[in-house]
Amino acid sequence: MNNDYADLAKVDLNLLLVFYVVYQSLSVSVAAEQLGVGQPAVSNSLKRLRIFFQDPLFLRSGRNIRPTCKAAQIAEKLGIAFGLIKIALP
Repeated sequence: MNNDYADLAKVDLNLLLVFYVVYQSLSVSVAAEQLGVGQPAVSNSLKRLRIFFQDPLFLRSGRNIRPTCKAAQIAEKLGIAFGLIKIALP
């Protein structure tokens, strides 16, 4: 494998989609519904991503969640990437 992709191979790209949907909805429950999975699956994905990024990513704010600064930076880049992926799909 080309070393340019070594970091990419370390993370399950589906986890990044889960992260982005949670970021967009600011809700684990809503994200789970949109992704067609259970809330525990989304929570587990976020747990894995927190370890990978070494950041809490989202913080509780009453009944809601809000992204950390690092999460906002990640989401900005992922938004561009997912937009390009959508264009590439039939």
